[in-house]
Amino acid sequence: KGLASLNIPFGVAVDSNKNVIVASIDDNRILFWPPNALNGTIIVGHISAISGNTSMDLDSPQGIALDEHNSWLYVADSFNHRIQRYNLNDTWPCNGTTVAGGNGSGPRSNQLSYPSYIKISNKTGALYIADSGNNRIQRWNQGATEGVTIAGDINGNSGSSDTMFNGPGGLAINHNETFMYVTDENNNRVQRFKLI
Repeated sequence: KGLASLNIPFGVAVDSNKNVIVASIDDNRILFWPPNALNGTIIVGHISAISGNTSMDLDSPQGIALDEHNSWLYVADSFNHRIQRYNLNDTWPCNGTTVAGGNGSGPRSNQLSYPSYIKISNKTGALYIADSGNNRIQRWNQGATEGVTIAGDINGNSGSSDTMFNGPGGLAINHNETFMYVTDENNNRVQRFKLI
């Protein structure tokens, strides 16, 4: 596939120079688009759009989060059940480091299942992850080998009560980082949770 198009674009971030970074799910790659560019540049992935599970590969990338201060890009590598971190100062395409999950799909505290969205705490650098296949939101502190379930069921069960999800997706955190908002897709609602 060419670099002038996207195939199921999902996550998007814009840096302070108005460059656009996009996760293209079916292309299994992340593209960088400067303002007014006709073609993107591959940050992660391959021109051939193949999927894989090495440090240079992605499989259906979804949400992305940009930490411009540290030049890090976080990617929800959904079908590899992991969050990858890339140093944008490295030569592109980049090798990634697994910073959450990467231990197969499952509900254990060191696992994720089809993660879809990511938010970064501006206060602590912790990652808030919509662990969609496990119907929960996980918080992974920097350098942690396990996440903490802060919303949803710790064992990955779905439900419709106030404390449960059925397919959590989009995440937003207010400026003071006191509340988190989550789209609970299959329950057709948005849930608000107080952050401690």
